[in-house]
Amino acid sequence: MFYLVVNAKLTGLDRSNSCNFRVEQNRLASPRFKPSPGTYTSPQSIRIVSDAEGAQIHYTTDGSVPTSLSPTFKEPFQLPEQAGTIFRAIAIKPEIADSEVVEAIYSYSLIKTGQVISYAANDDGDLQKGSPRNYSGPTAPAAFPADHITNEQTMGIIWKSCTQGFSGATCSNVISGNQFTFAASVNECNSLNSANSGEGFAGIKTWRLPSMTELLSTNDASKTSFTFSATTEFPVTLNFAYWSSTPYPFNTTFAWYLDYSNGNSYATLKTNTNYHARCAASSKWREGFYFTVNSDGTVADRKTGLLWQRCSVGQNNDSSCSGSASTRTWTQALSECALLNVAGKKWRLPNRNELASLYDFSFSAAPFIDRTSFPNVGVGSLEYHWTSTTDAINTTRAWYVNFTSTLNNIFDSSLKTTGYFVRCVADI
Repeated sequence: MFYLVVNAKLTGLDRSNSCNFRVEQNRLASPRFKPSPGTYTSPQSIRIVSDAEGAQIHYTTDGSVPTSLSPTFKEPFQLPEQAGTIFRAIAIKPEIADSEVVEAIYSYSLIKTGQVISYAANDDGDLQKGSPRNYSGPTAPAAFPADHITNEQTMGIIWKSCTQGFSGATCSNVISGNQFTFAASVNECNSLNSANSGEGFAGIKTWRLPSMTELLSTNDASKTSFTFSATTEFPVTLNFAYWSSTPYPFNTTFAWYLDYSNGNSYATLKTNTNYHARCAASSKWREGFYFTVNSDGTVADRKTGLLWQRCSVGQNNDSSCSGSASTRTWTQALSECALLNVAGKKWRLPNRNELASLYDFSFSAAPFIDRTSFPNVGVGSLEYHWTSTTDAINTTRAWYVNFTSTLNNIFDSSLKTTGYFVRCVADI
C-alpha cells in the first residue's frame, strides 16, 4: 500500500526528541490518524487519536490550518465517503503548547474492470489494476423477511437485489411491469422508502436511483455478452439498459443509462419506456474531483490514488499543455505509456474504469473533463482517448472514453488500429 501523506507535520518543528505526549518546550505530541493514511480497497472508519490525557483534537477538512475554534473530533469519518479529503488536525490542552498540525489524505481504489485475459503486454488483463468486487446477498432482515438486499462491500453500496418489478430471494416473483421511463424509475425507487407502512423496504428509508458511477461499477469487461458482474447476488438482471440518476446537463430531456447487452453507456430521451431500474440505498459513492496539480507535469487524484499525465501524448509538458495531441493506435498507446519517463513513475495506459473516472458529468458543453487540471483538451467530435481494456465481445476492438463529443456516450469501443489520443496513468 502506498501512503500519500503519513501524518506530515506542517510547522517544520523538530519532533525527534519527543517523549510520550510531550516534546521539548512542553509541546503536546501531534495526534495520529487510524488507520494510517493511504489508498484502501475496502470501507474504513477513520479516527484521530491523541496519547495526551485530556487533550482535545480539532480538525479541518478544507485544507485550512485547525485552531481551537475548529470542530472537535467526536465521530469517525467513513471511507469511501471521505476519499480525497485533506484532513488536518491539532491536539490542544490547557497550559501546554499546542501540538504540531498533522495532515492525512485517504484514497479509495477504483473497482477492477473484470478483464482477466491479456491481449497485449501492459494491457488491462495483464495488469488487472483496481479493487476486486465484493458482493454478498441476497439477504433479508429478520424483521422484513420478504425484502432482499445485496451489499457491495468494496464501494460500500447497498442495492435492492431484484430489478424493479420482481421480488423474492430469487427474484422470481413478478409483481409489476419492469420497463420504465426515467421519471417512473425515479418514482419506483423513491416508493421503496414508504414500504412496510413507512418503515422502508428492508427497514431502510434512503432508497434512490443509483448514480452513473455506481451503475458502471456493476459492468464486467470480461464478458462477451450480458456484461453484468454478479448474476448470483442479483438473481434477475435483464440483458438491456438500466437508468441512472446522474443528470445530463448537455440536454436536460436526456438521462444516462448503462446497457448490459454490450457494456455501452449512453444518454437517451427520458421518455423512452423500455428501460429498467435497480435501486440503491447507501450513501452515494463520492462524486466530484479532488485533484492536485503538480509542477512536474502530473495531476494527483487524491480520491482514487492515481497519478495522471497532465498533457496528452504529443502535447508539450508545460502549464498550458501547449501544442497538439497526437493520435496512436491501441498497440502504440500501450507502448507509449509503458515507456513514458515522467516523475520517476511506472506508467501505463489506463483501464476503462480508471479513464472514465475523469469524466465530468456536470458540464453542459465539451470537453467533459476538469479544464484547469487538464488544459487544452480539444472539442472535436472524434477526440477520443484509448483505454487498455479490450472489448471482449470483439477482441479486434478496445474501449475508449469520449471527453469531447456531443454523441451522448461516455465510452464505446473501436478497432484497435484506429488512431485515438492517449493520456497515461500511474499509481501515486
